[in-house]
Amino acid sequence: SESYYWVDSMARVHAKFSGQKGTFAHFGDSITVTLAFWTPLLYSRKNASEEIEQAYQLVKEYLKKECWRDWKGPQFGNEGRMTIRWAHKNIDGWLEQLNPEAALIMFGTNDLNAVGLEEYKKKTREVVRKCLDNGTVVLLSTIPPRHGLVEKTAAYADAVQKIARDMKVPLIDFHSEILKRRPDDWDGALDKFARYKGYDVPTLLARDGVHPSNPKKYSDDYSEEALKCCGYSLRNYLVLMKYAELLKALGLVSPAKGKAVPLKPRARQREIINPPDQSWFPKAPPLPRPRGQTIKVSNVQELIWAVEQIKPGGTILLADGHYMMPHYVELKTDNVSLRGASGHRERVVIDGAESRDGELIGITGCSGVTIADLTIQNTQYNGFKVNSETNVQKLTIYNCIIHNIWQRGVKGVKVPKKNREVIRPKRCRVQYCLFYNDRPKRLSDDPH
Repeated sequence: SESYYWVDSMARVHAKFSGQKGTFAHFGDSITVTLAFWTPLLYSRKNASEEIEQAYQLVKEYLKKECWRDWKGPQFGNEGRMTIRWAHKNIDGWLEQLNPEAALIMFGTNDLNAVGLEEYKKKTREVVRKCLDNGTVVLLSTIPPRHGLVEKTAAYADAVQKIARDMKVPLIDFHSEILKRRPDDWDGALDKFARYKGYDVPTLLARDGVHPSNPKKYSDDYSEEALKCCGYSLRNYLVLMKYAELLKALGLVSPAKGKAVPLKPRARQREIINPPDQSWFPKAPPLPRPRGQTIKVSNVQELIWAVEQIKPGGTILLADGHYMMPHYVELKTDNVSLRGASGHRERVVIDGAESRDGELIGITGCSGVTIADLTIQNTQYNGFKVNSETNVQKLTIYNCIIHNIWQRGVKGVKVPKKNREVIRPKRCRVQYCLFYNDRPKRLSDDPH
């Protein structure tokens, strides 16, 4: 059909490919290097339709694990403030180092004020050609519209559309999809959005009128409403669907003919990290059912609220999911439990990757706290911080995973000599826990 003009061409390109299957490079600028793009699909797909979930399952089974999150940064072809000139200069090195099976290419937002249209067209074609000659299939994307440069952005988007058609590569028309969903108010810089700040704008561009939006209310949400209100959800959706379409068209994945791809049981509750096999290590006996007050939470806002509201003896039960924390939280109440509801520690992940603080969970001035059946990950300094100088006693950390914490998984603050014997922690324990890093520490993880 007309929309599959690229299939035969990409099949011929792929026949030349000699690298590792399941590799997918993303060449672009700040709209691509950010962890708001692509990576969140792995963790949360709220309100995803059956079609989206089927596409995700196909991609999840095929894509190399490192291509979800680790292929970020200039050595992987994505970096803020860059233009097609940068890609043109470096594409040979990226292809030699990465040799990706597929490559997404989206430059242009920074080119609008730095690279003329004719140079942009020429260098884009040459970057695409180098990929194709390498045996790398290309997904070419238009850029989003931009505040104050509406007509110019449209011209650059039109150029990419024509290049995709001429070179017979798949097109992700991000520009047109934004205008289709919000023809009159896609621009977060409009006065009507003045009360919002930064990325937290309920339209498709952030307050700066340049970057896609990522409002907390709609982030990682794939409902029709969210696809009109969250620019990164829309981009993630478009790239996921086109990449899945490419895999199917090239015969790299094989859904049953005439049937929907069956969803795996409990698809939304599968483990969202993959810790090393520790079959030799004793399994943690399940904890008894909670008593007293129970607060069930399923998102970050509810978790933050519950930590403040929980009463002595109560339990905070976390639903399976990925909790991307904006800041550090402290437990300050006696005899409370913070634990995963399912008992599967791989399924409840408290993540500090986007936190403004370098610590995740603190325990302050309380006794008898239990933290169990969950994972903490991606923080610069301390995972669990025991504020020992405040008389923390009888703390239990049980059946937890401490993953990619770059200084101390469990930190105990030095207790002053005065009253040390009275207030130093006593009867505390860390049991059935796994501490692991699955990659080397980088300067960006802990620049100090």
